[in-house]
Amino acid sequence: MSRLVRDDAGFVAGGEALLFGVLTCVTGMLIAVNAWAVVDARGQADTAAREAARAFVESDSQSRALQDARSAAALSIGDIRAGQVLDVVVRSSDGGAATLARCQRIQASVTLQVGAIAMPFLGSVGSRTVTGTHSELVDPWRSGLPASSLVGTDCDA
Repeated sequence: MSRLVRDDAGFVAGGEALLFGVLTCVTGMLIAVNAWAVVDARGQADTAAREAARAFVESDSQSRALQDARSAAALSIGDIRAGQVLDVVVRSSDGGAATLARCQRIQASVTLQVGAIAMPFLGSVGSRTVTGTHSELVDPWRSGLPASSLVGTDCDA
């Protein structure tokens, strides 16, 4: 029995395996957190697009509508992703320029750029582009706006 206590014959190294296990766990957690960041950015892009579309259709004039849409998108994103906004685009449902007229369907798109892999002390490596879109219909009974000449669409003015 005293031979087993003093002799290291048969000892198998285990310290390296523990270190490798911890590094694997940390790496897996970083990958999961980065994947969640992309999912979270997609949700924020969708929310910003919805707010931009609402601000556009509720605007008082065509000249201020796009400015109101961009402001609403920036407010909904907030300070966390403010530097990641690439573009806020509002267009009509057929892909042309959006006009503020009754029964006009518009589509707002907000594009964000998210770091693909963010490592502590190294920063962000690579990037992913995430786009959220939302469609809104200008109120057909709204006063102060011209009537749209859309026939056979969502509403006939």
